[in-house]
Amino acid sequence: MSTLLTIIQPLLSERLNLSHKKFLIQVIQSILLAWSVNILKLACEIPGNANVWSVIRRLERFLLIKITGFDKLASVILSALKYRGPYVLTMDGTSWRLGKRKYYILAVGICFDGISLPICLRYLPGNTSANFTQEIELMEHVVSVLKIENIKSLVADREFGNTNFIRWLKMMHINFCIRLKGNFYITGPDRKNSRTLNSVFQYLKVGQVAVLRRAYLIRKGVMVRIYCKRVRHPNTEDSLLILASPKGFDCTERLYRLRWSIETAFRGWKTAGFNLEQTHLDGARFENMLALMSIAYAVAFIDGLVKIESIPIPVVKKNGRKRFSILRYGLTDCIHRFWSNVKFTTIE
Repeated sequence: MSTLLTIIQPLLSERLNLSHKKFLIQVIQSILLAWSVNILKLACEIPGNANVWSVIRRLERFLLIKITGFDKLASVILSALKYRGPYVLTMDGTSWRLGKRKYYILAVGICFDGISLPICLRYLPGNTSANFTQEIELMEHVVSVLKIENIKSLVADREFGNTNFIRWLKMMHINFCIRLKGNFYITGPDRKNSRTLNSVFQYLKVGQVAVLRRAYLIRKGVMVRIYCKRVRHPNTEDSLLILASPKGFDCTERLYRLRWSIETAFRGWKTAGFNLEQTHLDGARFENMLALMSIAYAVAFIDGLVKIESIPIPVVKKNGRKRFSILRYGLTDCIHRFWSNVKFTTIE
């Protein structure tokens, strides 16, 4: 509850009256209890004697109010974190369809032990991907909140491997590890005889690694360090893992693997967590619900970080993996503390 109040307090704007403020806390608690953002499930968890359908209508009206912006939300989530960096950031997007509606969310998160804490979001309705201007705009906000000196590196997949975005990162002196597509054209220091990355590294066998210390991407003439390894995935053909980073920053496969932490966060948003795809909302209502879900996610995540300081997550003996994620660990603690304060009526 203390983490929730720490995050909520700066968001309680003057436009919200006392009734709205109390209802805001109840909704976030209900998201944690229901482990869902589905309107019907939330209405069943919100305390009170009102009819469920009345609560649903109240929720729908409440979600039309501008509760907070994603920019301010990032600041309050970071203020609740004890760890002050430097941070390894990961950027990715998630999309889905619901009838004719297209949903796309671009996010940047902080990596923690196999899962990310998304701090900066952009909801882009009708899109299935982001362009480089939207990526740069989001990173500009990240820089304004975190400061460049607190960013250890940014990890991203192939969809973010465009030269405009890479050039901007180099101009801002932000270390990065971004996967490139094999059809990128590069040249050597002499800036002649351009070739695709696939043709440059075609000689590599499975498990072999090659590094180009000074390669120029043809578009915009951006110089990068390129790490390449031929890998083989189960039940698939072998492929090239090509990673770009600034000169002097040793980016390897081990760092790139941290990218999957934000995929784990998206899984916590969707199928294995808050069921974001089942909101059936759009427009302002969906944007507000996304903000509320982000708060609930941050509350559970930060509580998990606090709890592992005193009681580490148990490890499975057979494979050595941790039994729970930080998010699940914190959520269990939130629910336990919530129900421990509820007095049940007993029959004598």
